[in-house]
Order: sequence, then C-alpha cells, then structure tokens
Amino acid sequence: MQKDVKPHIVLIDGVKYYSDKPETCRSCFFWKNRKVPCILGQENCYYLAEIIQSEQQKKCEGCCYASGRSCVSATCYKDLMMQFNASKNKEKLTLQLVPSAKNKDLLTDIPHRNIEDMALAYRFDMGHNERTSFSILVTNKMLNAYGISAAQLHDDALEAASHRCPATLRNMNEVIRNMAGQTDPSPMWVASIENGQNGACVIQYPHFLDDAAETLGGSFYVLPSSIHEVLLLADDTSPSLSELENMVRTINQAEVAPEERLSDNVFHYDCESHIFENARTFEARLSTVEQSVANAELLEAAKPDTMTVLLVQPNAYPKVIQIGSALEDLQHAVDGDIEAVYPFEDSVGVICNEEGKLRGLPANRALRDEDGHIYDVIAGSFLVVGLGEEDFCSLSAEQIDKFEALFHQPEAFVKMGHSITAVPIPDSVLQARDEHRDAPKLTHSSHDDR
Repeated sequence: MQKDVKPHIVLIDGVKYYSDKPETCRSCFFWKNRKVPCILGQENCYYLAEIIQSEQQKKCEGCCYASGRSCVSATCYKDLMMQFNASKNKEKLTLQLVPSAKNKDLLTDIPHRNIEDMALAYRFDMGHNERTSFSILVTNKMLNAYGISAAQLHDDALEAASHRCPATLRNMNEVIRNMAGQTDPSPMWVASIENGQNGACVIQYPHFLDDAAETLGGSFYVLPSSIHEVLLLADDTSPSLSELENMVRTINQAEVAPEERLSDNVFHYDCESHIFENARTFEARLSTVEQSVANAELLEAAKPDTMTVLLVQPNAYPKVIQIGSALEDLQHAVDGDIEAVYPFEDSVGVICNEEGKLRGLPANRALRDEDGHIYDVIAGSFLVVGLGEEDFCSLSAEQIDKFEALFHQPEAFVKMGHSITAVPIPDSVLQARDEHRDAPKLTHSSHDDR
C-alpha cells in the first residue's frame, strides 16, 4: 500500500506555497493574459498553502462588532473604541433601559444591571444629526479591553449621563397644552431626559425618584410609557392598580412600536422606604405591614373573656381574629366538635374539627416533621391558639408572626402513589379568585381594588 505523502511547502516572498507551484505565474494553468493575469486572483492562488488576510481583514479580526461577519458599517468602531480607550472619554457614556425578556441573548454579552423585568445597559454617545442619533453599545469584550469593572462603568455612566442629558419632569398638561389648551395641572407627570432619546433611564439617575416624590407630594406609581419616557402618578389619587396595568398594556399594544416597548408592568416608588419595585410587590408588602399593625391593635384591645388567635381556612391566607374562649365559640370556628393537637414545641395548640376527614372537609394545610416530610394533613378550618396554665389563651405577637408565616401560603394536595404532595397555590390564582368573587354587579360603580 502506498503511504500518504505530505506535500512540500516553500516560502516565496514571505508567503507559503505548495512546492509544485510553477516558477512563474505565466506557466500556470490559471494565467489568462497580461491584462487579466490570473483568473483566480493573487489572494486566491491555487497553490497557496495559507490564507492571506487583507490589511482590512487583519484589522477587523477580534473586533467585538464583527461576530464572525463582514463589517458593513462605514465607520470603524474599533478605531473609535481605541480612541475612547486612549483618551478615556467617559463623559460620552450614556444609559439605556431595555426589556430583559426581549434582550435575553444580548444581555449575556454586555454589562448591565437588572431592574425588575428591565435591564440597564450602557452606550457611548457618538453624536446626532437632524434625523437620528448615533451610539455604540458597551460590550463585555470592550470592558475587558479597557480594564475597568462593571461597577466602575456604572458609576461613570450615571455621572456622565446625568450631566450630559439632565432629567426632565413635566406635567402632562404642559406637554399637551398646545394641542388641547389645558391649563389645570394633571395628576400625571412625564419623566424623561433633555434629548428624549432612551429617556426611561431617568428613573436610575441619582436622587431623581426622591426629587420627583417632592414634586408629586409623596410616593407614586411609575408607568413605563416606552424606552424613551415614563409616566408618574401619585398613589393617593390613582385609579386601581388593575386599571393602571390595563392602561399600560392597552397603550403598548395600540400606540407603542414593538421595539420601543419597555414593560407591561406597573412599578411603584415608596419615598419613605426609598424602594423602587413592582407595584404588586409593593401592595403585598403594604398589606403585610397593615396586617402587623392590625395584629398589634387586636392584641392591645383583647378582652379577658376573648382570645387573639390565628384562623387558618382552606384556600385562604391566615387571619388574626378575636374569639370567645367558650367551647361553643371554638366549635363554631371549626364547624363541629373540636380536637386539640400539639405538633409544635412552642406553647401553642392547633384546634381542628375532630371529624374533618370523615366528613370530607377540604384539605387545608400539611403538618411536617423536622425533615420537612408530610406526616398529616388538617381537613377544614383550624385555629392556632396559645397555651395557658390551665386553658387556651391568646397568642403573643411573636407567635402570631411565626405561625402566620408558617401557614401563610394556601396549599393544594396531590396523591402520588402512596404519598401525598402539597403544592403551594400561587398568589395570582388566589388574586384572580378574589377579584372574581369581589367583582361589582352591573348596577354598582366600579370597585377600587387598591
């Protein structure tokens, strides 16, 4: 069998060719004439043993904007970036707030900060003309080339953007005055930056949210109008949160171009706690605070012949109630004869219906051992009560907080083989059920769910 022969390579004028290359190109099969010497071209010579890159190809190699494709831009971003790197023109940094879900793949390649369902990205402002503005997105490769951290980039961009494009906050009627002739102030305010481009990033400017709270007179909702602006609405005069969410989604679908949509959610800024968050998260947090206050008031107002206890019902969050200590009061609460069990080391008892499972009452909450395994399921409503020296008594504030957290999330139960699995019921399902239950009749005015 003939062995494979490795082709010989020769070096001619610094370029590698296979040794069977003719001494002159005129002796080559691909030579045409003096006017068109080679039909393949020198860079595509049939006998080349290496790929010859043009000067432009060598320059584009490793460019963070090439991504394996030819550059079609008339401006070489690599040259511009080298200029920025050398001159440290961080004053040209600017911000852009974008939707996270739509930019999931892009966000893996760029430095950014997550803000709820949005992401804050960074750009170099390259100027603008009458028709458009030009900017370059900062990538992880560029950041590594500059040798600066993402935190330093963020600080530099905040400082540069807030000075280069100051925040603007105008009353809605001021914006539309020329069209509608409005003179009275509107409860809605428009927040952006001076040039209006990517102005929704203004909510990340230092001190902007607190300054806006002073103008609006307190905490407020933030409605993402587009990537270029957001709308602010004081939370003491607002429509219900459901109405605000519907407003944002409707406007996004009907008025905002897909590439300029920021979010379908409504956000809230709490000026006392200095917290920017999803408005649903704010309302849940507010409800918890109000419940804690109510718990304290109930404990303070408790009478000797009543107890402050925790009532846990199926498919519902626990409630702090005052209840009589008489047997009939306890029986009424659990809808039948009572049974007391003591599954916890704390000085508390669980009072449930003695025949709850026999009567087929709805499964309520699971009891778990120290390893988290379910060993029993309570059927029907039950009470968590304190234990006195001789009888049941009120829970302490600490006990209320502990067992409200333990039994907070309603559970659904699924039998899998010989075991039972408890599945937490999502808040969205409970909320939808409550909204359906509390929906106003046609003869009544709309219900404010705030």
